[in-house]
Amino acid sequence: MSELRRRALTNAIATAAALGVDVPDIIFHGGAASAGARIYAELHPDPTTADIGTLWCCDAVAYRGLAACTCWEPVYDVDQTPPDTTTLAGAMPAKCGDCAFRPDSPERADPFLAEELYSLPDRGDPFWCHDGMRQPARWRHRTVDVEVPGDPADWQPPIVHGIPYRANGHAADLCAGWLALRLAAITTTDTQHAGEPTP
Repeated sequence: MSELRRRALTNAIATAAALGVDVPDIIFHGGAASAGARIYAELHPDPTTADIGTLWCCDAVAYRGLAACTCWEPVYDVDQTPPDTTTLAGAMPAKCGDCAFRPDSPERADPFLAEELYSLPDRGDPFWCHDGMRQPARWRHRTVDVEVPGDPADWQPPIVHGIPYRANGHAADLCAGWLALRLAAITTTDTQHAGEPTP
C-alpha cells in the first residue's frame, strides 16, 4: 500500500469517526496485513479449499480471509544502506517521470487519491519524491513456499524523524509537484493577510 493511499484511508476513517459513522476494522501494513496478502488475494479472487488450507497460518486469515494475512514478508529489490542522518532533505528541481502530480499519473486518475494528494500542500504535509527508495520486488510467505510480485506503488523507505531515506542512505527530496503547490498555497495565504493590521 502506498503512503498516499495509507494517508487517504487514515483521513477518511478519522472523518467518518468524527461524524459518528462506525468504520470497519481496516488493517494497514506493519504488524498487520501487508501488500503481499492483498496481492495474493487479488490473484486468487475465488480461493479454493487448497488455497485456504495451505495458507491457514494466522488468526487474521481465520477471521478475515486471505487478504488479512500477517505472514507475508517483503523481499526488497535493493540493499538498504543505513540512513545517514547528517544528509539534509532537499527538493527535486523538476517533476520526475512518474510524479504523482503529473496529469496522467495513476494517483490523479483515482478521485479518492487525487483529493488526498491535492490536500497535502494546503495542509503543509510533505510529499517526498520516491526516486531511489526501496520497494518490495516480491512478497514471500513466512510458512509456505509461496511468493507474489510486489506492488510498483509500494515504496518502503526507512523513515527517521518523519524523513524517508533512499536506498543509498541519503535523505529524500521533497516532490517538485508538491513544492510548487505548497509555495502557491503560502503565497495565496500571505496575499490574503497582507491588508490585515499587525497585532
